[in-house]
Amino acid sequence: MIKPTKHMDLNTCVLSVAASILVELQCTKAIPLDELDEAIQARIDATAQLNFIPALNMLYLLGSIDYDTEADAIVLLAGITVGSK
Repeated sequence: MIKPTKHMDLNTCVLSVAASILVELQCTKAIPLDELDEAIQARIDATAQLNFIPALNMLYLLGSIDYDTEADAIVLLAGITVGSK
C-alpha cells in the first residue's frame, strides 16, 4: 500500500522497491523475473518480496516497464532514467 503509516518500513515500501527495480533495470535493460526478485531481495531485504509484485504493477501502470512473455523478463522502456542530478 502506498498510504503511509507510522509502522511502515520506508526501506521496504512499494515506492522504495519500485525505485530499486528501476535502478536494477538501468544496468541491464531487461532481466528475467526471478532474477530481478532475487536482486531486489539482495539489495534491500527479504521482506521486500512482499511489495515486489505491487511495485511491478505500479511501474507497469506508469508505463516505465513492460513484460516480455517470450523471455519471461521485465524490460525497461526507453526514456526512463533514474538517478540524482
